[in-house]
This record gives sequence, C-alpha cells and structure tokens, in this order.
Amino acid sequence: MKYILVILGLLSSFTSYSQTNAITEEGIEVILFDDNSWTFKNKNSNENKEIRINKSSYKYGKSSTFLVKSSSIPIGIYINPTKWSFQKEGDSDTEYTFTLKGEDLYGQIINEKIEVPLENMKSIALDNFKNVAPDAEIINQEYRYVNNLKILMLHMEGKSQGVSFFFYGYYYSNENGTTQLVAYSSKPLFDSYYGDIQELLNGIVKL
Repeated sequence: MKYILVILGLLSSFTSYSQTNAITEEGIEVILFDDNSWTFKNKNSNENKEIRINKSSYKYGKSSTFLVKSSSIPIGIYINPTKWSFQKEGDSDTEYTFTLKGEDLYGQIINEKIEVPLENMKSIALDNFKNVAPDAEIINQEYRYVNNLKILMLHMEGKSQGVSFFFYGYYYSNENGTTQLVAYSSKPLFDSYYGDIQELLNGIVKL
C-alpha cells in the first residue's frame, strides 16, 4: 500500500543535518541533532489516546470556487484559485500538490482505490511520518464532519534534518477508496498559516 507522506522538495531547500540515536546513563533512549538539541525517542504523546468527536460542521468557503477532481476516486477539493496553485503529479503516489502562492505552505493529496478503516489511519499516518522524522508525535487529533464527510484530523510535528515540521491532515475512506489531504511547512509558521490550512483542507468533497 502506498501510504507514504512525500515531502516534495521542501527538505531539499534546507542545509543537510544529521540525527543520532543515543542512550543516556539512565537507559533512556534519546535523539541527538547537529544543532545540539535533543528529544526523547519515545516521549509521551497522544498516540494511544482515544480520538474525540468534534460536533462542529466544517464547509468550504465562498472564495473556494475551483474544483480539483481526482481521476482515480470520486473525491475533489475546492480551492481558492487566487491564493493556491496546484499541479498534477505524474509518477508519484501523490495525485496533486498545492502551494500557497508566494508563501512556504504546501499541500498534497493522495487518493487510492483501497478502503481502510478510518480508525487505522492514525497509526498509518504517524508511522509514515516517523520514517521522515523519528521523533514525530501527534499534537492534536479528532473526528470532524467536513462537507458531510466524517474525517480524521491529525496534527503531527517532528524534526527532520535538523528542521522542525508540522503535518496537518484530513483522512477519509469509504468503499470507493482512501484520501489523505495534508498541509505542511516549518513548525514555527503553523500559527500564521492556520487559517490558510483550514481553507485548503475544508475544500474536500465527495463527488
């Protein structure tokens, strides 16, 4: 199965760093980074917590007027064409990539013709992010109703090549297939991009 979070060219724009696994004198596993920072390898997180249900209703906004359609499953995403550009990917697990024009916020959508229980998407998404950022953790998680679809929302953060990243994604699955719609950028930019992230992700619709 193709559950791989692709970071496109984002990481390649930064200087390469390395990270090392180590064990303290007390036997605690930690991850050491070249910038002299460190983190616990198996720190407590929301990984094993029950996912709550957000009873609010989310919908795409009036400015999201352009529909980007999947060619593999009946799913689309409404975007604001004055703010977002998109590109269809060829030889990639990612069907479309998105860029907030003139900014450093990116998105991608992966669509597959395989149904996966929504409750299993949490561990799949986290495990894939850990392949890129070994210290990845879940910051926030909940089920949402977006344009009448039950969605799993995951906000994850982790460090790769000495740079801290966030991944904020919507995950959806039914008998027609599975969708992963994810926005990501540098962790310090999360608050300033939060509104744009919501605008992009809330554009997901069933066709």
